Amino acid sequence: MARRTRIQVKRKKLSDKEVHELAKQDPLLKMMNQSLDFFKQRGQVIIAVIIVAAVGFFAIRGYLSYRANQEMDAGKILATAEEALYQNELDKAASVLDSLLKDHSGTRTSKQAEMLKASVLLAKGNTEEAIQLYRDLLSRNRGEIARELKFSLANALQSKGDAEEALRLYEELEKDGAFVRQYELLYRKGQVLESLNQYDGARESYSKIPSDSESVYYGLARQRLEWIRAMANAA
Repeated sequence: MARRTRIQVKRKKLSDKEVHELAKQDPLLKMMNQSLDFFKQRGQVIIAVIIVAAVGFFAIRGYLSYRANQEMDAGKILATAEEALYQNELDKAASVLDSLLKDHSGTRTSKQAEMLKASVLLAKGNTEEAIQLYRDLLSRNRGEIARELKFSLANALQSKGDAEEALRLYEELEKDGAFVRQYELLYRKGQVLESLNQYDGARESYSKIPSDSESVYYGLARQRLEWIRAMANAA
């Protein structure tokens, strides 16, 4: 019976030079080898980039959390100011708003606080200061916020007696057509025109408020139209 002979093959460890030679022949080995060389050469840079990215990620995450807490706190303070204003506690409302603007500047809520502060100033009789604040806010805002500010500025100017500038702002808002409170705008415009003795224009503005409107300004406009009619009949 023949004896089976076990053939043992001794594996030879390849040198770096031989590995590189094989890599030249095999595309996959070549790519792996290039990747290894790249990491060896720039490994420290890659690690540094990873560390910086990680630090940046946690820094941004911490900042966003901080800003969220700031917004939450500012919202609570604003609610306190609004409640004080509702209760006609104007000095308290002004003080709370000043505190909010000092400690939470840069938040979205601080913009609302600035607008509310102008309203408080106007309610306290500080008309000039309120007008200046409205002008400043109007120069820094766009869109619907800017339209609201322009309307509030026109109201402040109207209460001051600057009817012509108030009328100009009301007409700009009416021409724009995007202001939400159109009926109130038309009523305010009619009031200004009356103060300028432009009764035909006032009548036209009041009449633009539709009869099927559920707005309180429809009833107010009817009253003004009746008054203008009575004045015309008495003349």
